[in-house]
Parts: sequence; structure tokens; C-alpha cells
Amino acid sequence: MHSQVAEHVQYGGVVPDVAVREHLTHFFPLLDEAEKTAKLRDEVEGIAVTCGPGLAGCLAVGLSLAKTLALLWEVPLVGVNHLRGHAFSPFLALFDG
Repeated sequence: MHSQVAEHVQYGGVVPDVAVREHLTHFFPLLDEAEKTAKLRDEVEGIAVTCGPGLAGCLAVGLSLAKTLALLWEVPLVGVNHLRGHAFSPFLALFDG
């Protein structure tokens, strides 16, 4: 996984342009790593993507990438509220598929 905290802390908060650049820089290497270590493609039955509220650039990057993967992998795409995603993410480790 990757965190952008170090990139933003020097500014005292999230900088939209930096966040978008970091999303674009790290998405494909992280996807590649997930594919190699977890055989990701074999397990994916659908893709969820945050669709707001949030930084427009970051949401656009995420949505574009999610749509592309959903089309390539022929799986459903579901939009998720960004804040609900944050609230739910600590519980993901409790689920086993």
C-alpha cells in the first residue's frame, strides 16, 4: 500500500495537484504488485470506486481507472460515497471474500 502523508505534511494539508500526481504515479505499480502477490484478477468480482465528496482531480483519476478496469475485466462498477469508504475501510480485514 501507499500513503501520501509525507508528500502533504510539508504543506499542512492535502494539496489537490500533489494528490492527483501521486494517484497517477502510484496506481499502476500498486495494481501490478497486487496482481503479482494476490492473483488479484482471479478474485475480483466487482469494482467499487469513490465518487464524492472529495477533490475533483483525485475523484476523476480514480473513476477513470476504475471504469477502465471494470470494462477490461468485465465486472460491475459501483460508486461509493468517499466518506463512507473511509469509515468502512478499517473493517475490510474482517472479511474473507
